[in-house]
Amino acid sequence: MPLPSLNALQAAEAVGRLGSLSRAADALGVTPSAVSHRLRGLEQQLGLGLFERREAGLVPTAAGRRLLPGLSEGFQRIAAAVAEATAQERGTVTVTCGLAFAAKWLVPRLVGLAARHPKLEVRLVTTSRLVEFDREDIDLGIRFGRGRWPGLKAELVAPQPLIPVCAPAIAAALADPSLPLIEDEQSLFGW
Repeated sequence: MPLPSLNALQAAEAVGRLGSLSRAADALGVTPSAVSHRLRGLEQQLGLGLFERREAGLVPTAAGRRLLPGLSEGFQRIAAAVAEATAQERGTVTVTCGLAFAAKWLVPRLVGLAARHPKLEVRLVTTSRLVEFDREDIDLGIRFGRGRWPGLKAELVAPQPLIPVCAPAIAAALADPSLPLIEDEQSLFGW
């Protein structure tokens, strides 16, 4: 059996993801009639019913539930391959950092970066997990720490002072509020 057309497979994936012909049509930039036609042709070619009509919209059949995850993954991989192939041409840099750092420090500075480098596209990925640069599409990461990450080059962005604080009621209840400086201690654990 020859492979179905990509347009038909894309229509099925969009209907499965969005649950209706009209939303799938909007996402694909075609008419609901075109999506319906593609879907009907795909079902005929496969000899399978992929969706059932319900009040809530189109619901995948058992065959549809088997097919849709592979279609979604396939189209995501195609989109990633296209993005990777064109990223070099556009000058895309993918940066990962924590959400608070991105919101409070990095994002406000991106306007100036864009003014100095108008052809550079910055893609920002906010996460607290450490990324694997050799396995993920990340160019650089900004992380809190001492910078001892084997195999990676680390540069200090800014020193981070740590200041212990507590509520006034707790401070008033302390018999001796003086404490040793954290920097004088060997370990922060148990401090």
